Amino acid sequence: MLLMQNFLRLLSTAVWTFYAGLPFYLLNSLSTVGIQAYITKITERSEVGRVFSLMGVLDALIPLFSSLIFASIFKLTIDTQPNLCFLAVVLGLIGGMTLNGLVAWKSKATFEAVEGMKGRAKEESDELKRINSAQQREDEADERL
Repeated sequence: MLLMQNFLRLLSTAVWTFYAGLPFYLLNSLSTVGIQAYITKITERSEVGRVFSLMGVLDALIPLFSSLIFASIFKLTIDTQPNLCFLAVVLGLIGGMTLNGLVAWKSKATFEAVEGMKGRAKEESDELKRINSAQQREDEADERL
């Protein structure tokens, strides 16, 4: 949603287009709740506090640095293309989404590989148990004779 809002701002030539992006901005806050809920599901219980405290620190620091960067871009481009700072936001969001997708893809591949190894290990363990059980039955039969 944030991407769509800033994309509208980037293409804006009239004041009303800034208002057109407002619904996307309002929906953006909903994603935070979903992200936090998802993080609690994929993080170990003992690590959730650490992850949320890191997110809190980043939430506090990012506006400090981003306002300096975007104010500088705006100051340099105000005479020629004043909405160029929104292009920087859009490109940054696309880059972040791409990086996130790559990490998720790699994590999924790693998870599937680990699950595959667990499955093979369980099959081997079951096979060894079956062999040991058969060996014990043979030993018991030999002892009876």
